[in-house]
Amino acid sequence: DQPPANLVLENATCRVEVDRRHGRLLRLEDKQGAIVLTSPVELAENFRLLVSLPGNPRNCVYGKDQVLSSTESSSDTLALHWDGPLKDEQGTAHDLAVTMRIQLESEAAVFRLHLANRTPHRIQEAWYPAIGGLLGFGPPNSSGKAHLDPPPHGGKRFRRPFGQYLAPYPSQNMGFVNIDNPDVKRGLYLGAHDPVARFKVFNFLELGQGGQSNVAAFLVHYPFVPPGADFEGAPLVAQFHAGDWIA
Repeated sequence: DQPPANLVLENATCRVEVDRRHGRLLRLEDKQGAIVLTSPVELAENFRLLVSLPGNPRNCVYGKDQVLSSTESSSDTLALHWDGPLKDEQGTAHDLAVTMRIQLESEAAVFRLHLANRTPHRIQEAWYPAIGGLLGFGPPNSSGKAHLDPPPHGGKRFRRPFGQYLAPYPSQNMGFVNIDNPDVKRGLYLGAHDPVARFKVFNFLELGQGGQSNVAAFLVHYPFVPPGADFEGAPLVAQFHAGDWIA
């Protein structure tokens, strides 16, 4: 049997592809600049939730391992629903429900995350949307020149080994970061357009091993969502553009 086709959301400037079974983010494509950020399904993710347990304070629920309950789509929006319960990495079920909404707004793709916590635990961290393939920002002979801006982050290049890189806000001077490659004169703006004044981190994380690894971008909140409460993350705006972070 053929695997089911990916879920696709696209307009004249941007294309997003999502795995139909688990809702993993597989592709973000810049049609104007021919930048294609792709993740193999085994490295692709969507969200992570930290559900701290006694004896296991870093216990995590990985969205990539959850089966989608349903999806909704229109010409400019794709909504992914995981109604729960969701299982953590140990196989324990938690009464959590998540919706990730992807909306195309002109040249931008906007990612939103909603969480309903019906567990007896506080949900300490929420990560999303896992924009992968960042080691391939540009053609193979120049993708290693892609780097992170604005200062003081301009020295971080997207090449192996990458590891992990955190850009918190507030503490830097702006609530966005930018990836650009001078060889192709093209960039990707990642902005947290948050209506709420709260701490958050742009987290760039290398996934996989050796020459097969790649880097994904997450926005991380630290909401400590109490039992019985809901959480709405900041809209994460991803927009390709000409030039670098200045022009």
